Amino acid sequence: MISVNENLAAPCARQLPLEPRSDRQAAHYYRSQHSRAVLREQPWKQRALAAEKILAQWVVWVGWYGQQIGALKRQLAWLKKQPFGGKSEATQNRLAGSPEGATEPSAAVGSAEGVPAGAEPVGGGGAARTPRRRGQQPGGPGPKRHRRLPLPEPTTHHTLTEAGRTCPICGKLRPATGLTEPSEEIEWPVNLVRRRHVRHRYGPSCDCPPGRGLRSAPKPAKLIPQGLFASNGQRRQAGFQKQAQRLAALEAQARCQVQEMKAALDRELAGRQLAGEPEKILQSLRRPWQGLTVFGDHPHAPMDNNAAARANRPLAVARKNYYGSGAEWSGELACACFTILAPLRQHGMGPRRYFQAYFETCARQGGRAPEKLEEFLPWKGSPEQRAAWTRPEHPP
Repeated sequence: MISVNENLAAPCARQLPLEPRSDRQAAHYYRSQHSRAVLREQPWKQRALAAEKILAQWVVWVGWYGQQIGALKRQLAWLKKQPFGGKSEATQNRLAGSPEGATEPSAAVGSAEGVPAGAEPVGGGGAARTPRRRGQQPGGPGPKRHRRLPLPEPTTHHTLTEAGRTCPICGKLRPATGLTEPSEEIEWPVNLVRRRHVRHRYGPSCDCPPGRGLRSAPKPAKLIPQGLFASNGQRRQAGFQKQAQRLAALEAQARCQVQEMKAALDRELAGRQLAGEPEKILQSLRRPWQGLTVFGDHPHAPMDNNAAARANRPLAVARKNYYGSGAEWSGELACACFTILAPLRQHGMGPRRYFQAYFETCARQGGRAPEKLEEFLPWKGSPEQRAAWTRPEHPP
């Protein structure tokens, strides 16, 4: 840009004198003027080239941002269509898996009334029938689990050895009680069989400390040792049943397994041989490690969030019954209703009686909300209200 203070008349201020001069003097004069003009032109050319580069970069950035905005708009439209779109989960989306230009069998052109979709002959002017895909069909019933009772059932008896039944102090043998601990497993070496393990239990042999109580045969060896989930479940069960000795042993086992996991985590991160994504996952485990292992010091705390997942499951499963929400306002209404219904269910109150009492109060207030809303909080209601709301409800 040209500055305001720049003297534009400076190059032209020096005029060629009117008196006659030689051609040599005129040539020197115009040559000097040309060199000055070239010097003034060079910075302006550099500025113009820099401006062109900046403009080219801005054009590239504007195009890239335009593509990102278009992709985000399409993603937003798809996300809005998922919860509020007019569709049913019971019907499969045929257009999503069909090639471009293919028509659905139910909308075939030229099909006669009363003729089932896809039953028109190929050469009769109707659309060709879409071939049925192999395997499990969408929406069809899945395979059910079987206990495989018709399989052969060889029985393997596990007994204690004579040394295991003998008391190390007095040398007396434990008598057989006839009690067993059966368990089953399915093996498939060549033929599929169901192996039954029966662990015999033996009674006390004497009054010595090692010979007291019942003793069972050891469990069959397993290829994969017992994991932390199983040992923690047994520890919680022992804590609920107030079995002090078993609880202490299981707590020590759980702490040992947690320490082994922490050592393996530190060893993997110290080796620096992991790729980017696995290393990020291990780093994310290291930061909240104290919160993830809180179950080690508190047996009543579960290891997972299955309870929270099961609490949210009715909201997701119920969508199959009422097909979600057809509009945004209905989705917000459903969220508000679930926010009220969840505390009622947690406190054992009936929703129908609760809403009936609330709406009757609103009617007595002239169609307005009650002034004391705290009275309708499930945890702050009076004993009479809680007793009225917790009565069993019968379906209409």
